[in-house]
Amino acid sequence: QSSLVNGHKGPANGHAADASSKSNGDGVHTNGGGFHTNGMSVHTNGTGTVVDVSSEDSDSDSLPAAHADGQPGHRAAAALFGWDNEGPARRVSVPGFSMQDRPVTIGEFFAFLQEVRGLPPAATVAAEAAASQPAGAGPPAKPTVPAWATEFPLVPLSWQPMVQGESGSVVGWGVRTLFGPIPLERAWTWPVFTSQQQAQAYCEQHGLQLPTEEQLVWARQVAERQAHTMGLPQLSGQNLGLLKWHPQDVVLASCSGHAAVAGPGMMDLVGNGWEWSSTPFHPFQGFTPDPLYPEYSTDFFAGRHVALRGASWATHPCLARHSFRNYYQRAYPYVFAKFRGVKPAQV
Repeated sequence: QSSLVNGHKGPANGHAADASSKSNGDGVHTNGGGFHTNGMSVHTNGTGTVVDVSSEDSDSDSLPAAHADGQPGHRAAAALFGWDNEGPARRVSVPGFSMQDRPVTIGEFFAFLQEVRGLPPAATVAAEAAASQPAGAGPPAKPTVPAWATEFPLVPLSWQPMVQGESGSVVGWGVRTLFGPIPLERAWTWPVFTSQQQAQAYCEQHGLQLPTEEQLVWARQVAERQAHTMGLPQLSGQNLGLLKWHPQDVVLASCSGHAAVAGPGMMDLVGNGWEWSSTPFHPFQGFTPDPLYPEYSTDFFAGRHVALRGASWATHPCLARHSFRNYYQRAYPYVFAKFRGVKPAQV
């Protein structure tokens, strides 16, 4: 079992190699009342704060009335863009809390599955898959949930057994990429992509909670204030817009962009993967459906979906704005979505 230390696998000794964060000898850091778990330090917002979590921009507002020649207007290339669920603008009070400064990695989620006996042998899964696949049959027309996933619901469906060469021997678990599966060890410090239910199970096992939508907004504000003090542009070098065509190490993803900080800070909040929240996808007070596409949001306000923030490696940069809200059902497994844990502030 390994923990992530400065972007590399290291012994799970309960301490992080962070010169700016001090330990009291039992693995608990004293950087503002935070907590320490699985090799991660935290950032804490103290007793609470007020955050802006929405925008007044909308699709209809970004359409110019007419071109200079008097013809009906079309969306200007540089116009502001926003969906109706991003507004109206509001400010909310967020109670104090501590947050893990980076997402949970594949290696850490693998260790969790071993701990709760939630990971079947890869060879067994491969044999069952081969037995259920008729000879000569191609892949299914659309994704299907494999039979083993019912018995082991915590395993991400982006994972699959790794088969070696012509021998067909199974050498362990791998993770799917656009270029084919790779061994989990090669992606050990990538963020793990899960359903919200799987992320929730991990947090509960470690005494954590998934952050609220407002807490994720606060964390991004912290990261960007840090970037501003360092003279870094927003979204500089972040892994989005098909820049890498796959996730990357959660620390490398941060050190190349606006969350790079010298010392404790919030990392990998934009790009690499969306971030699950615990907040149901709901309309803000004063919400008005956009007349250009009134069903875009309203069809999904029934309480079955939760809000996500940030962006993934495949997200267009224009959607990585502060106010953009993504949404998926809690059990949906095919999302480029990572997560991190929070704890209420100690009173």
